[in-house]
Amino acid sequence: MVGLDWSIMRTDQGRPLPPCELRAIQAAADEAGRWIASPGTRLRARWIELHSVLIEWTGWGVPLPTPAEWSAIVAAVRAARADEALARAAVAG
Repeated sequence: MVGLDWSIMRTDQGRPLPPCELRAIQAAADEAGRWIASPGTRLRARWIELHSVLIEWTGWGVPLPTPAEWSAIVAAVRAARADEALARAAVAG
């Protein structure tokens, strides 16, 4: 994956991975796009980076991610959600 530093991503141990399907990747890209468009987003650069990586996976002829890659993608999205919530709470608190 180009541009995303996977070493800083956390995993979410308690929750199972959603199935690795094109529609799941597209849904994650849509979510990242909504965060980018939201005026209240605190971690916009991180969402932009995630969005660009997810869009790469939706390209024509690109094979679906391997289980390890899919696990990393899901962990990255979950970590971004959690960090966004923390950033918003810090500003509000």
